[in-house]
Amino acid sequence: MISFKLEPDNHAALSRWSKRFFQVVFVLAAGVLMFMGIDGYREASSILADHSVVNVPVELEGIDEERGRRGRTRHMFDFGYAFEVDGTQYRGAFTTSESNAEKYLGDGTTIDIAYSNADPARFDRLDKLQGMAGAGSLVKRMAIAVLGAAFLAFVMHMLLVAKLFVPRKPEPEPEAAAG
Repeated sequence: MISFKLEPDNHAALSRWSKRFFQVVFVLAAGVLMFMGIDGYREASSILADHSVVNVPVELEGIDEERGRRGRTRHMFDFGYAFEVDGTQYRGAFTTSESNAEKYLGDGTTIDIAYSNADPARFDRLDKLQGMAGAGSLVKRMAIAVLGAAFLAFVMHMLLVAKLFVPRKPEPEPEAAAG
């Protein structure tokens, strides 16, 4: 990895600046992740507050193959479903990994969809909404968001001050000739 050698005083100043900068990055990233978690909780709770459930068939719409490192391949399954409320058709879709797709691949497979009675355009899978609407689930997602943001900020700071910019080692003092 490329590294740039700095004078020890300059490296110390860069390290202080980097620490402050990545503290701000941590606060912003944690804030965004927490907002997204709270927004998902609020959305799921509002749908489940006054909802109806329909059982709809699931259709396989496609399989995406993603090539990873070391020749590994991963398959992502795209599923779709449709339901009708008061003469209006609504379509939804979700993607899942190969290991989770088995339960949706059988003939005649159905899933439960919950939609808001006030606005049927707000809908999702019932099991997903129930998972997102739980207070325990929200606390767990918040803890993971804060810890993940802290870890990423720490790693980026350490890469900057310990790998990319490194302190220059002081040159040894020339010894006086004995004589």
